[in-house]
Order: sequence, then structure tokens, then C-alpha cells
Amino acid sequence: MLRIRLLATLALCSLSTGLFSQDISLAGKIDQFYDAWASPDKPGCAVGVIKDGMVVFAKGYGMANLEHRIPFTPETVSDIGSVAKQITDFGIALLVQQGRLKLTDDIRTYLPFLPDFGQVIQVQHLIHHTSGLREIYGTEAIRGNRGGDAIFQEDVLRLVERQQELNFPPGDRYLYCNTAYALLAEIIEKVGGTHFETWMRGHIFARLGMTNTFIMDHQGELFPNTADSYYNNGDGGYVKAYDNSTIRGQGGVYASLTDMLKWTQNLLTPALGGPEVIRQMTTRGVLNNGDTLNYAFGLEVERYRGVQSWSHSGSSAGFRSLLYVFPDHGLGIMVKNNNPEIPLPGLVELVAEHYLGDQLAPRPRPEPRPRTVREPYPLTEEALQAFAGRYLSPELETWYELSVQDGKLMARHFRQAPFEMEPIGKDQFRAENGSFSEVVFERNAAGEVTGLRVSNGRVLNLLLVKS
Repeated sequence: MLRIRLLATLALCSLSTGLFSQDISLAGKIDQFYDAWASPDKPGCAVGVIKDGMVVFAKGYGMANLEHRIPFTPETVSDIGSVAKQITDFGIALLVQQGRLKLTDDIRTYLPFLPDFGQVIQVQHLIHHTSGLREIYGTEAIRGNRGGDAIFQEDVLRLVERQQELNFPPGDRYLYCNTAYALLAEIIEKVGGTHFETWMRGHIFARLGMTNTFIMDHQGELFPNTADSYYNNGDGGYVKAYDNSTIRGQGGVYASLTDMLKWTQNLLTPALGGPEVIRQMTTRGVLNNGDTLNYAFGLEVERYRGVQSWSHSGSSAGFRSLLYVFPDHGLGIMVKNNNPEIPLPGLVELVAEHYLGDQLAPRPRPEPRPRTVREPYPLTEEALQAFAGRYLSPELETWYELSVQDGKLMARHFRQAPFEMEPIGKDQFRAENGSFSEVVFERNAAGEVTGLRVSNGRVLNLLLVKS
């Protein structure tokens, strides 16, 4: 145990001092891969690779800021999106190790303001996306939010406090949920006795030497050496993409590549937390029916072309990130950028093939996605009129107006463009506007429409009552 901790500490020291042994042949391959984006006119990225405790590659390409032609380097700070979830989970794992909480604890023990749904939501349900809580971004879309609208930590807490039903009983199924991770941040604050970022900095960032890692918990907060993010404007240029979320725990971590390599090294050889915490971090969730998930503690634990891997991706505004660890081979790969066009999975595959070669199974052939073909379910205009009216969500305090126009059932929210609801079965409709995807209407004993339930992927069967 002492030898493991000593080796881990030495590895982190080498990362802190910037020492590394560059793999020249790998560098040539990566340079060629990113040649199309290494331009002063394009957003950029940074790529880092660890092998057997050494940084063998760390380099930036393209621009962190297009207006001022500031290059994207390994020291450039950018939003790592949902890769942050594993860092939040690491904090929970440390508190478990210290005996300060249990994974089986009822979350209302720490957050008593949450509703009593009649079923216990445990801390581990939040970690494994099995809580049944409604996902914040899907919920806000139904509430009328549009892409780019600001969403704050307080919004999460208020919406959960008002939530009247769960998507499903806790532990019954997996459904990715950013709401759950915002609550994990609240639990860390409660148990740690201080602000989330203060606790994370003192117990994780500082101890790993991650001096250029920050948490965006105030809108517009400034961090040194931070990249802007961009989208392609469709005309060969770019526009800025703004991150207006201050939700913590699920994302909001801004870090340099150098810092993320320190984080990656600790996953491979844990100086902080030790093997016990890493075992916890890579323990996959189990559903009530006994099925085992791929999802562990902010890490997908699975096999990459036959080789054991831990991974997670991240997305926020124009920022993207991807972390892969191959624990049996001492290999870690971290890629992050400020331009969604750059294909991060392709880079991971390039590095994996370089180091793992014949140990990788053949690349699987992409299987065509089965197309769901629904038979037309035409309704007369008279039949459609039964669904017209105003529908109110008591949970979200928002409403939709449904009306029949030119033989179509149209829905309108005052913050969204009108959209069609297409019949696909008895009292069943679908829509493709982003806030609604499937709708099922409810009727009373007399056959009168009394409400509807809307689902949009991460929100299931949210009730709107016809007024």
C-alpha cells in the first residue's frame, strides 16, 4: 500500500512540474489528425495522454479566442461539461470513506426541504441516475425555456421542491439526470459544512495540485486563461456560444488540460483516496430487478473494443470534452475543445490503437438503427376539437394553449413558436419541438378530456390539467 501511494505521489509531482516524455510517433499521428483544425481562424482543442505514470503527449491546437488570436494550449481553461460528474462523485466517495455519510442514506436526511414521494431516494440513486427525479433541462424546456436561457442552482432546488410525482420508482430504471447531481453538490455542502467549491478545492483540487480548476457558480464569473466557446454559423465562420448555467455538481467545472491529466493520473494510481475510493468510483449501479448498469460514479465502466475502460463525455455550450482511462494498461486520454465540430472519439481511437494495437478487437460495424414506423392515425377536425383548450401544469406553473388549425392540432406556449401535435394512436400524439415529444391525453368516466401527460426523454408523464 505504501509503495502504491509513493508511486502515485511521484507521478503527480512529475505532472505538477510539467515533466513528460513525449512519444514522438504518437505526436506525429495526432498532429496529422488535427491538422485541419490547427488554424488561427478556427476554435481549438487540447489533447493529453498519460502512459504508465508519465505524460507522453500534451498539446493544444487552434484558438481559445478567435477575436484576439489567443492559442488553445494545455494551460487553457475550459468547461469540461459532464466529465465534472466523476469529480462530484469522488467527493461523495471521500465522505463515505470518512464515515460521514452512507450511499444508502435517504437524501432527505441532508435535504429535508425535498418532497416526500412516499419512496426513499438514496444517495446512490442520485449517483447512478436511478432516482426518478425529473431532469432539470428537460423540465425547463417544458416550462418554456429556450436554448441559451439562464438556469441557476436555485431553479433546480425550486423545481424539485415543487415536483409532485417521480418519473419512476427509485432504482427501477436508469435515466440520465442532471438534477440528481445538483443535489449531490448540495449534500456535499451540507455534510462538508462549507460552500461546494470551497470544499472541493480544499479536499480535491488543492490536494491534487489542480491550481487551474474552478467551478462556475455565479453567472458570468471570470477565470484566468479561459477559452470562449463557439458554434459554426453555417457560412464558414463562427459565433460565440454562451454557458448561462450556474448549476453545480452536474457540470460547471472549468479546468486546464494539465489539471485534468493530474486528475486522470489519480484515477490510474490513486494518491488521493487510495484504491478503496477508486474501487468505489468504478462500482457499477444495480437496479431493483438485479440488472447491472454500465454507469458507476460518473464513469461508464465497460469494454472498449474488448479492453476494460472507464470513460465519460461532457458538453456545455460550444465546449466538448472526453476522458478515457484504460486501467489495465496504465493509459489515460483527455481531450477538450471549444468547438463541437472536432471529433473527439476519433482521437481516442487513434491513441488506443497506437498503444493497445492487437489487444483491441476489430472495430464493430455500425448497426443500422431500427426505424419505428407508425401507421397513420387520422382524426377528423371534429375529433381534434375535443383536445383543444388550455392546459396548466401545477408543478411548473406554466400553460399551453391547444387549438385546431387547418385540420391539425397545434400547441402554443408564449415563449415558443407554435408546433404541431401529430396523432399516433387513441389519445396519443407526438411532437418534435424539443419540449414535447410524446403526449397522452387523459379522460374522465364520461369520456371528456381532462388533461395530458407529456414526456420528452428525461421527463416522463408530467401532468398538465385542462382548465
